Amino acid sequence: MKVWLEKTRVKNREYKKSGPYALGAMLFSPLTSKDGSDFYKNMREPNPEDLVLHLTIEDGLVGISKVASRYTQSTFTVGSVWDGEGYQILLKDFVKLDPIIKKQELLPKENKELLLQIKERNKV
Repeated sequence: MKVWLEKTRVKNREYKKSGPYALGAMLFSPLTSKDGSDFYKNMREPNPEDLVLHLTIEDGLVGISKVASRYTQSTFTVGSVWDGEGYQILLKDFVKLDPIIKKQELLPKENKELLLQIKERNKV
């Protein structure tokens, strides 16, 4: 089992608040970045029962869920820059953290060097 981190913005994105694309229900991304690179390649890696930590730009670590199935490719129409062909990963068992872990607590400046080391060692 692996642990994955979703970093997303919820503010002004109604599709992230309820429905099939809601936080904790599905991960989705374009197939490639705007420059054509394979930036979203990690979307092909999660397996069923892997854990997903949900970090929102606005608040911090707000929930946890499990991967329900491997990625598929689909067309998205959420009314945003995300519309078009992309990867989707269905999630299950979403639990909202109460209290949430604020970004300042999770990612203090004192841990920057350690977090960069972890990032380098764990590239997929």
